[in-house]
Amino acid sequence: MNRPILEAAGLSVRRGARTIVEGVTLSLDPGGSVGVIGPNGGGKTTLLLALRGLLKSEGTLQLGGLDPREAPRAAIARTVAVVPQRNEFEFSIRVEEMVLLGRAPYRKPWQKWGDQDRRIVAGWLERLGLSTLASRPVDTLSGGERRRVFIARALAQETPVLFLDEPFAGLDPAAQEEIATLLESIGREHERTMVIVLHDLSRLERLCDQVLGIAHGGVRLAGLCPDVLEVGALEELYGVPWIEATRADGERLLVPRSGGVR
Repeated sequence: MNRPILEAAGLSVRRGARTIVEGVTLSLDPGGSVGVIGPNGGGKTTLLLALRGLLKSEGTLQLGGLDPREAPRAAIARTVAVVPQRNEFEFSIRVEEMVLLGRAPYRKPWQKWGDQDRRIVAGWLERLGLSTLASRPVDTLSGGERRRVFIARALAQETPVLFLDEPFAGLDPAAQEEIATLLESIGREHERTMVIVLHDLSRLERLCDQVLGIAHGGVRLAGLCPDVLEVGALEELYGVPWIEATRADGERLLVPRSGGVR
């Protein structure tokens, strides 16, 4: 039996007297995936930071067999890669150079990129359809292209765990579908364990085995997606009415109902 690659029990984050995240329990086997959902300000991004050991927390936590709060940062960087919510940066950099930054955990400071680094990067640029953009400055790309660059950087890091914070935010429907298809294939072909923060739940069951719903810092729902995703649970989580619908292809949809907060 595989040992979980990511495991937390009773994980809580407090800032002074304020509790930001409380009592999170989570277990992911290699290749598993969880969608983290909930209203804005509920603690989702804070949870991602805590799972990486970047915030002081209480409870038990292990990531790739290590406690990330105590392990060397280089070891954690070889275990988990992150696709951030925002893709802005303060300087202009070419696509290839941005993706090469994913190889930083495997080299010493000021060491030049090696042939293996460049082969790995070239492979992911090709896989994500970015080869023809390799010499372009990232800040000249479209939102969807830029998101693919940051995903390529995370994949070039070659970690067993991938954290994605709202990977569909700000993208048009075509770009969202492109990213969703990419993530689905990465999870299936490369067995990456993924933690994905989502607002749009239409892709949750497609991409994730489990769901963790957080509101006001507390866990409001948790479990396997088909078992816990239902209208009543989502209304409790978000505080607004929801409806269940079925698409023409038979896929189940859960969507907020217009009409105001309960």
